Amino acid sequence: MKAKPEHSHDAGGDFAGRGCGQSTLPARASRRQNWLGLHRWCSQPVSLMAALALVGLTACSLPQAQPDLTRYFLLNEVTHEAAVGEVVGEPPRIVLRQVIVPEYLRGRIMQVRVADNELRYIDVARWAEPLEAGLTRVLREDLAQRPARVRVVARVADEHEFDVAVNLRRCEGVLPSGVARLAARIEIFSTGLDPELVAQEDFTFDVPGWDGVDYGDLAKKLSEAADALAERIVTLLPSANT
Repeated sequence: MKAKPEHSHDAGGDFAGRGCGQSTLPARASRRQNWLGLHRWCSQPVSLMAALALVGLTACSLPQAQPDLTRYFLLNEVTHEAAVGEVVGEPPRIVLRQVIVPEYLRGRIMQVRVADNELRYIDVARWAEPLEAGLTRVLREDLAQRPARVRVVARVADEHEFDVAVNLRRCEGVLPSGVARLAARIEIFSTGLDPELVAQEDFTFDVPGWDGVDYGDLAKKLSEAADALAERIVTLLPSANT
């Protein structure tokens, strides 16, 4: 009896081995894919919770809205009794030009002078209108309180005898002296084809008693100083009744 060739067994074993390997590889890949899918699914809630926590921390770290502490103030006219009985003839008629304001005084933020060349801008205390507009308005109102001595006409085209120019120098609180100070140059011009400068003066007026913290009171005291400026304008008019 002839023995079977050894190579036939080996060949069959090789074939069987290859068949076994080919059948197990797809199963292993499938199990790995299932495990990766399960890992991803399990990790999603964790990622979502982490994202929500991050959003919550970000929201908690946002700054809280603060209330607006800014207050706004006006210059007001000072009321005078009209002395109609003092009228003698026609009072001079004037046009009050727009008040000229230096650049550092423009705007609405109130100022406090703490040294000769040092100003403090008070961001929470502001004028309700630009200072040049407010001072022009209140000067017209204060001058109108003196009808026996002066008449303010509304337009340059209206008949009048004098043009009045005011160049503002200071309109501020002053510390540590505790005064409200208004300073300006007054210039009065005749009218006609060849107008002349008929009067001028550097005017300064202090109203004492400011405590350094009450800006409503500062606005009130500067209103008193503006009324004193109006009185000085009337006094400087060449034909004003004094």
